[in-house]
Amino acid sequence: MLPLVSACAVPIGPIIQKALAVPPPPKIGTCHNLDYIDITSKAVYFDSKPPVDCTEPHTSVTYKTGDLPMTLSMKSFEVRNAGADAAIDFAERACKKAVTKATGLTQGQIEASWLTHTPFLPTLAEVQDGANWFRCDLAAIFDETALQLPPTSQIPLFKDGVLPDSLALCATQRGALVLCTQRHAYLYNNAFEMPGGYYPTPRQFRREAAKHRHCEGDTLNWPPKSAWRDGDHWVWCGFKDRSTTS
Repeated sequence: MLPLVSACAVPIGPIIQKALAVPPPPKIGTCHNLDYIDITSKAVYFDSKPPVDCTEPHTSVTYKTGDLPMTLSMKSFEVRNAGADAAIDFAERACKKAVTKATGLTQGQIEASWLTHTPFLPTLAEVQDGANWFRCDLAAIFDETALQLPPTSQIPLFKDGVLPDSLALCATQRGALVLCTQRHAYLYNNAFEMPGGYYPTPRQFRREAAKHRHCEGDTLNWPPKSAWRDGDHWVWCGFKDRSTTS
C-alpha cells in the first residue's frame, strides 16, 4: 500500500509570513508634512516620509486610497518608465473624481482657492513586498510654498462647506494674486467653467456669470487668451473686500 501524501505536509509558515509582510495601504485621514516639490513634481511618484500627527503642522492629508489594476502593478514600477506614467495617470483620475466629496466643497470653490490634489504610488521597496495601492492627498500651494492645512483629519475636510481665509484666493488692486491673510482688495469665493471654443468678450463672460447662482459678488476674473488656449476656462467670482485693502 502506497503511503498517502497529505497537503498539510506543505509548510505554510513562510506563506503566512509573506502575506503579513505586504505593506498595508495608507489610511484615509493620515496627515503628512510635504514640501512644494513633493506635491507638484511630475517626477516624484512616491512619498517615503513618515506621516505626522494631524494636530501638528502638516501640508497634506490623505483623502482616498485604492488598488491599481493588475495591468499597472509590479512591472510598471520595476522599470519606472511609461508604465509608471500610466499608473500615476490612473491614480490622478481617481483622485480628481473624489476630491469634491473629500473636501465638502464644490469644484468651483476648489478652483477659487489654493487647494490642489496629488497622487502617490508605493515606493519600490513596498512594491517588491507586494504593495499595489495608490494614495490621494489634498494640499495647498502658493508661490512655490506648501501651505499649512487645518489641524484636523476629518473627511470631508470642510464639513460646513466654507473655506478658511488661509486657503482662499485673493488679489490686490492691481490684480496680483495673494493669500487672503495678506493685504488685498478682492476675495474670490467661487468659480464656474465658461463654455465655448472661441475666446469670449467681457460681455459674454458677465452674461454667463449671471446664470450661476453661486457666482455672487460684483467682481469677475477670467483667464487671459493664452491660458484659454491652454484649456483653462475657469472664471473666478468674488467681491471687493473692504475688510483689508492694498
